[in-house]
Amino acid sequence: MKHFSANSLHTARAPKSSAKKMIKISMIIIAILIIAVFSVALMSAFKTVRNSFKHATVNFVSKQVWTEMKRDAYGNVNALLLGYGGATHDGGYLTDSIIVVSRNPELGNISMFSIPRDLYVKSPVTNGYGRINAIFTQFMGRNGKDVYASASGTVAKIAAMLNMEIPYYATVDFTAFQGIIDAIGGIDIVVPETLHDTTYPNEANRGYITFHIDAGLQHLDGATALKYARSRHSTSDFSRSLRQQLIVMGIKEKFLGSGVSVAAAQQLYEQYNSYINTNVSLAEMLRTVQYLHALKDFTSFGFTTNCSFQNYLKMPAACFLYYPDRAAFGGASVMLPMGANVNAIEHYDQMQTFTRFILSHPAFVQQKASIEILNGIDKSLARSKGMASTPFAGQLAVKLKRYGFTVVNTENTPTPLSWSYIMVNDVQSGTDYTPTLEALQTFLPFSDIRYATRTLTTGEVMHNEQMMFDGTTISVYLGADYLLGSAMFSGLVQKKFSYEL
Repeated sequence: MKHFSANSLHTARAPKSSAKKMIKISMIIIAILIIAVFSVALMSAFKTVRNSFKHATVNFVSKQVWTEMKRDAYGNVNALLLGYGGATHDGGYLTDSIIVVSRNPELGNISMFSIPRDLYVKSPVTNGYGRINAIFTQFMGRNGKDVYASASGTVAKIAAMLNMEIPYYATVDFTAFQGIIDAIGGIDIVVPETLHDTTYPNEANRGYITFHIDAGLQHLDGATALKYARSRHSTSDFSRSLRQQLIVMGIKEKFLGSGVSVAAAQQLYEQYNSYINTNVSLAEMLRTVQYLHALKDFTSFGFTTNCSFQNYLKMPAACFLYYPDRAAFGGASVMLPMGANVNAIEHYDQMQTFTRFILSHPAFVQQKASIEILNGIDKSLARSKGMASTPFAGQLAVKLKRYGFTVVNTENTPTPLSWSYIMVNDVQSGTDYTPTLEALQTFLPFSDIRYATRTLTTGEVMHNEQMMFDGTTISVYLGADYLLGSAMFSGLVQKKFSYEL
């Protein structure tokens, strides 16, 4: 194979066979990327061939032969990932994994929303009610096991449920999932907590086996990763969803870290053809190459019931579901959206509000700025309003955590405040926190935004106040106007936990 230096690329042209090989390898990686959230894996193709071709062929093709992927009103490319057992498994087309993926090409941010399989919904196939994980298999039955038509129908249901545009999908079964991870040599993930499941299903004898994995950094082969993703009896459905997202991120890190060999890529491509179904066109895959250099991070959300309205530290983002009384559902354990009940199942307002908020503020999601809330409401004023024991800072912290903000502290100010304001403490880094401030102002339309003029150490005094920058990016100060001042706060304070955007 002839090699070219960077300086010779403008005068020399790669042989056609080499160019074809380059494109083939690139397409292999791009295709597999659909599994690991939209074309992340192509970066490994860059690493494999850059010393030979400086990825000139890939860049040329992606600029000249391409179709831009469809974007929503906020500039995001959205897709639905569905994982299921396959024809050889019991309930083979019940979707164990339902993950909505939103990628902002310019920002390089990917947000993932896991939908629990036990969410109770109205079926667009039968017009009856049941768990959302049955929608795909119902479509498969009606469509003669046409995966593409069934995936499209499932996408339409979830897009309507979340009130978002989802033009793309990808489906993968257990065999492909396990084979892909083995083909790349396994993945490394940090297991957040020890998992011990004594009732993991044993496909061989329709019984159970014990699956155990310790907390900490673990190397997972395909079989172990599948067990880790599927285990459901030892932890909540919420943590199970996040485990699946951890594995997706582990695949991404393997591609972007050490890279994947051409031989592995070829094996993946064969599995892609056999087991992966997607409506992303080749031309659209090619176009995504333009944005891979900007890929920075993943953010995981999982719609969940694990709410703690009394302690903001225990409030997870996307907590908009609850477990209704089993008696109303024939003894079945199902989930409903908050606001829904047995007589009104389809009530997705809060889920839609959350989804719209995250999609419309992708830069805020990416910044992950740390926030503290300081209550400066005078106690006598609160007492006069019958709210002497109201934890204003804690309540606001719960709301913000629920919508994806990173709240790290709440406390009272030393003296009462008349007016509310927001202080940006991190001025030395030069980071523009406008996206986070705009997201905050959706909840708290404070007109007073201040910036720290310098970092003070313990003992220094400015404007008669002793201050110390402790690493918290943004401070929200609540004054008397938060309780009294204007109608914009009335719903936020009086409606204890029901504030919606």
